[in-house]
Amino acid sequence: MQSVNRGFMWAFGCMLAVVAVLLVGMWQVALVVLAGAAGYAAYRINLAERWRELMRRRRG
Repeated sequence: MQSVNRGFMWAFGCMLAVVAVLLVGMWQVALVVLAGAAGYAAYRINLAERWRELMRRRRG
């Protein structure tokens, strides 16, 4: 249930971003938002990988 909620929130956020870009009319805003989202996703993935590696070391 939580993954569905998170997916809905992500879609809602994207929609809001698109509306904001249309209202402001600045592609720089879209660029900054996209860069921030990509950086955040990379950070989260990196964090998950580190956590998995740590747990593997602790068990093995």
